[in-house]
Amino acid sequence: MKPFFSEKTIQERFTMILGEIENDVKKLELPDVVEIGRQRTLETLYRRYSLGLLDLDLKRMKMSEMKKLEVSRYEKNGRPVPVYKNHVLISIPYTGPDSLFDYIPAAMEGPVPAGELADGYVVLPIPIDNASEKVRREVDALSRCTDLINRDANSFNENLRQTLEGKLDERQAEIEREHEEYRKVVVFVQEHNNLRGS
Repeated sequence: MKPFFSEKTIQERFTMILGEIENDVKKLELPDVVEIGRQRTLETLYRRYSLGLLDLDLKRMKMSEMKKLEVSRYEKNGRPVPVYKNHVLISIPYTGPDSLFDYIPAAMEGPVPAGELADGYVVLPIPIDNASEKVRREVDALSRCTDLINRDANSFNENLRQTLEGKLDERQAEIEREHEEYRKVVVFVQEHNNLRGS
């Protein structure tokens, strides 16, 4: 089982997305960034890069029967020997992007729950000792972390349109500069050719 909300900061994800946006926008041509195609381009990029939200369905939480899970190992005669303890498995249905479970929310505090994702469920293994209290604590931690990561994703989505508008403006200015330079070269060549012809 792996800890949720513990591998990478959500800011790393945002930086990665902004890098991908930068690359996509560099490929755009003039019709995509001026009024003709700007709104369609903006919507396409927004749909591609906006983050979905995680939604836990705590009303449909289920508990499995007890199951022995390996909790540690010790050496015996040069071989690792597993140690098992009884656990109950709590399954909570969720919707949203699995990848958000990998990221640390910006305002993270306190312990993070550990478990795994399986077929649209978050599965939390709870040791049987003091299980009722541990279930409450783990579910609360999962809900808190989910709320925090959703808040970060919402904030990113709110700023995304403005970011995209700025990138499209930059690309438009870059294309217009290139066209102006090209036009100057054309004029120079034409003038040069006219001088040679006279």
